[in-house]
Amino acid sequence: MLKSIEISKAMSLCINNGVRIYPVTSMGKYVKIQVNNNGRKHTYPEELHRTKDINKSIIEKYKYYSNKILKQFEFHETITNYKK
Repeated sequence: MLKSIEISKAMSLCINNGVRIYPVTSMGKYVKIQVNNNGRKHTYPEELHRTKDINKSIIEKYKYYSNKILKQFEFHETITNYKK
């Protein structure tokens, strides 16, 4: 289960770790959400039209990626403590 994190903190954590999430045009009025993770780009297939849906999708993805980053930090901390 994902931890609940404020969107401002999630965005800050992601941006400081090279993760950018933004809409890109698809066809006509539609956009897709693209994630640039330290140069590796992934475009989600879902086409969105309404601003509300675009914002919701971006927020969900920032929270998802911030949780991945936090898990990596926890893993590295566990490894470091184990080696001591």
